[in-house]
Amino acid sequence: MARTRKQSFGRFITVVKILAVFGLCGLVIGVFIFAEGHIRQAYAEQNGPLIFDDLPNWVDQTLLSKAYNVVGGTDFTLNEHAAQTIGEELVSMEWLDHVQVHVGLNGIHVQAKWRKPLLVIKHGTSQFYVDAEGMVLDSLPLNLPLVKLEGVRFNTKPRSGIHLTDPDLLAALELIALMDQMDRKITPNKPLLGEIASIDMTNYQGRRRQQKPHIMLSVKDGTQLVWGAEIGQWGKNMELSDEKKLARLYTYYQECGSTLMGGSKSINLRDSLYEVPKPIQEH
Repeated sequence: MARTRKQSFGRFITVVKILAVFGLCGLVIGVFIFAEGHIRQAYAEQNGPLIFDDLPNWVDQTLLSKAYNVVGGTDFTLNEHAAQTIGEELVSMEWLDHVQVHVGLNGIHVQAKWRKPLLVIKHGTSQFYVDAEGMVLDSLPLNLPLVKLEGVRFNTKPRSGIHLTDPDLLAALELIALMDQMDRKITPNKPLLGEIASIDMTNYQGRRRQQKPHIMLSVKDGTQLVWGAEIGQWGKNMELSDEKKLARLYTYYQECGSTLMGGSKSINLRDSLYEVPKPIQEH
């Protein structure tokens, strides 16, 4: 009988311990729920700035002001609804891609890829920009080394936010994008593109004259930069490789004191007196 009572008492203690554990867990969960609700309520009553994280160094106040105008200000209520609304509005801005917005302790944070314009295209009395992917961007007063595109015609001015697919335009962009990458790696303090005035695609793929350079660039002092075939087509045209052309160009640029101006009337990158380029083997 005594043993039965001890067993019953032991089971009773076990049940009490289990209930105590569950009660403690419930209390902790309740505290977290209360704290979360309190924080949300506190956030709902607070405002904070719109913060663009990891801005590229070329994005200036002109572009930021455009983004602030799109969302209607710089200060917002710190809640998820505001963040969602801001995200939906910024997605419509052609200068941004891969937009992500979240609420932080000190404001609403935006992470996005900024589209960097590389070419400026004149159309009548107006102009527009194009980024590396062919996205049309509106013309803004930016402190960037934009290269003027020549030899590509547009019947009407394309609207901002559309992708252009003209092969000659894309070929020009491919070359300028490579030079932009070289600038960021090798000459970030004084980009070579800052001295390039224009890129001429008039003879793209030799449509005017096959043996003449397909791509020509002009330096701001009038120096002619003979590039030659489109990217990837150097072998078929018996020219130096694209890598060798870039290496020669940037070596010359640095050896001349980080300038292409005043040294020569013409800079030929197509071929070399000391090298015989080999054509690409067709498979």
